Amino acid sequence: MVTKQWETRRGNNVPSDLVSILEEFTCALHLSNSSSSINETRYTKFCVKKGRIDSSQLPPCSDSLIQHIKRVSYQTFIWKRCLTPLLDIPSPIGHGWKMSTEESILVFDWMKGYPAPDTILEVISTKMYLFEKWSPMY
Repeated sequence: MVTKQWETRRGNNVPSDLVSILEEFTCALHLSNSSSSINETRYTKFCVKKGRIDSSQLPPCSDSLIQHIKRVSYQTFIWKRCLTPLLDIPSPIGHGWKMSTEESILVFDWMKGYPAPDTILEVISTKMYLFEKWSPMY
């Protein structure tokens, strides 16, 4: 079903039902009795660890997960046609990739927004500032 939708549209929008299923699956990977919202799961895991958690241990935010799903969908679209001699492949830009302005190369489009609410980002940056200021290594 998802493949047929992609073939007819060839747009950069991944079906919302697929995003919901993958978001729920990702939540289940990170918490046993989680909600179906990846952002809630991310926040809950952050709170459980009282902010003392490496960002690599947190699930991706919703925006980042959607970009990853777009990249996977785009790559799958190409792989499914690997035996076709001349492919009409759409540009990867907008499918989880973007053009780097500095180097003019294709790079991951990690997310469109911020990874956390402003208040959490403020707390983290304040902690980092205090750590650097009072750390004997600096």
